[in-house]
Amino acid sequence: MTGINYNKWAFHFSIWIMIMYSIQLYVSMNHLYIFAYNTERITQVMRALSVITLLLLLASLICLMLSLVNKQKMNYQFWIAAIVLAFYFLQIAFFLHFTFY
Repeated sequence: MTGINYNKWAFHFSIWIMIMYSIQLYVSMNHLYIFAYNTERITQVMRALSVITLLLLLASLICLMLSLVNKQKMNYQFWIAAIVLAFYFLQIAFFLHFTFY
């Protein structure tokens, strides 16, 4: 048995993060143009998607850290997962900058 490939799991989690962002974008864009939806329902859906995305982010971050600790090879899976996490943290920093500005 070879062990767990943490790069692969971080890559898979980062792909799911991008899918969740796409779903959130689709839901928010449809909500902007069609005002017949129930606003509370849209808020619940967006909150649930955000929580799932955050859990995937934490799982990807843990897998990347374990990959570094176990000194696994840094291949494309590692770098793509790291770039997705960097964009996520940049988004948080951008949001916090304009929230408290």
